[in-house]
Amino acid sequence: MSTPIRWVLFDYGAVISFEPIEEDWAALAKTAGGVSPERLQAAYWAYRADYDRADLDAEAYWEAVGTQLGVRLDAGKMADLIDRDTAMWSRLRHSILEVIDELATTGVRLALLSNAPRELAEAVREMPFTRHFSRLVFSCELRLCKPDPACFTRTLELLDAPAENVLFVDDRGENTAAAARMGFRVIRFDDPTTALAAVSAAVRAPAS
Repeated sequence: MSTPIRWVLFDYGAVISFEPIEEDWAALAKTAGGVSPERLQAAYWAYRADYDRADLDAEAYWEAVGTQLGVRLDAGKMADLIDRDTAMWSRLRHSILEVIDELATTGVRLALLSNAPRELAEAVREMPFTRHFSRLVFSCELRLCKPDPACFTRTLELLDAPAENVLFVDDRGENTAAAARMGFRVIRFDDPTTALAAVSAAVRAPAS
């Protein structure tokens, strides 16, 4: 017997928002000191989980990135990098915003679980779409990142729901796999059109 979906738990980056584009990485690399975008991305991701978990604050994160790149980042450059970093994760996918508006009329509750540093989390909290969300959960506040099982356990505590009543939507296979092992219903957001149709269908399907 299938259980009803009470919550839809969305990832943010590369699901609700688009991923950064080539021009974003190029601009970030230029701001960091004219390094190549490829080198910038390698340094950016090397310390990102620490930043997302708030093990590093913004200044320490960008200092670590700069050290790996062999460039010195003064306060002005760091401020520009933080602003550019937040902006490049803030372009929203209109197709999913329409689905969120639709889901808000169905009675299902909406939540967000994102690996995000404090600066991005603060920006997301101010976005209009979040008015439909009962819970906004960020790694920087949990001090845990997906796909750590403890991240999902803590999120379920905040939702006050069993995993089988939660539909989790994420673009990364390691995250959906970890959630599925814990009993979540999951949809991999690899093709937006297909994934969004699956979300709508799952929410509207009668329990059996």
